[in-house]
Amino acid sequence: MLTACSVGLLAVGAVDWVTGPMVNVGLLYAVFITTAAFALSPLVGVVLAALTGAWTAFLGAAHPGSDLTTLAATSNGVIRFVFFALLAIGAAALRAVLVELDHLAATDPLTGAWNRRALVQLLDQERWRARRRDEPMTIAYLDLQGLKRVNDSGGHAMGDRMIRSFVEGLRRGLRSSDIIARVGGDEFIVVLGGLGPSAAESVMRRVLAAPDLPAANAGLVTFGGGELSIDLEVEDMLRRADEVMYEAKRTGQLLTTATPAT
Repeated sequence: MLTACSVGLLAVGAVDWVTGPMVNVGLLYAVFITTAAFALSPLVGVVLAALTGAWTAFLGAAHPGSDLTTLAATSNGVIRFVFFALLAIGAAALRAVLVELDHLAATDPLTGAWNRRALVQLLDQERWRARRRDEPMTIAYLDLQGLKRVNDSGGHAMGDRMIRSFVEGLRRGLRSSDIIARVGGDEFIVVLGGLGPSAAESVMRRVLAAPDLPAANAGLVTFGGGELSIDLEVEDMLRRADEVMYEAKRTGQLLTTATPAT
C-alpha cells in the first residue's frame, strides 16, 4: 500500500509540474495521503504530507509558469502540509474508530470472547481451512455449571465475575489460535483447529480440570477434513455439539465426545 500511494503521489507531482499553476491537483494529493494514513498509520500520512508540502513549495518557486516569490511559495507549501497532515490524522482516527466498532460488534462485552455472530464467520473460515488441509477440527460446547445459583445467592455482579473467570481460565489453558465464543448466558463454544478426538479430549479435560476454573459440562464433536463439505452448515455443526453437551449434562459427565459427526 505504501508503494502504491508513493507511486501515485509521484505521478500527481509529475502532472502538477506539467500542468503548472493553471490546474489545481491538490485533491489528488489528498486522496493518496489519506489512503496511506487510513491503511497504514498516521505517521506515514504525515510524512507523505510533509514531502508533498515541500514539493509544492518548490514547484511554486521554481516552475516557469509561477509568479510566486520564494516566501509565498514556501508559505503555500507549509499550509498544504498542515492541511494534508490534518487529513491524514483524521483518516487514521476514522480507521481506529471503525476497527473499534467492528471489534465491539463481534465480541461479548462482559468477557471479550467472540459473540455468536463472529463465531459463525470464524467457524466457517476454520471449516474451509481444515478442509483445504485435510485436517480434523473439534468443536467443544461448554455449559457453565451453577451460574443461576450464584446469581440468585450473590447477585449478578458475582455471576459476572464467575463468567469472566471462566473465560480467562479458558484463555490460559488453550492455544492463542483456538476460538473462544460466548453464545448464551452460560454457554460457550471452543473451536480446536487441527485436533482430532483424542487430542481435543485430552486438551479439554486438562483445561476443565484446572483448580481455578468454574465447573462446566462439555460436549465435543470432531469433524474430519473430508466431512467438511459445502453441504455441512455451520449451524448444523453447532447443533451437533450442543446435543453432545446436553448428553454430558444428562448423564452427569464432565465431558462427552462424539466422532465422527453424524
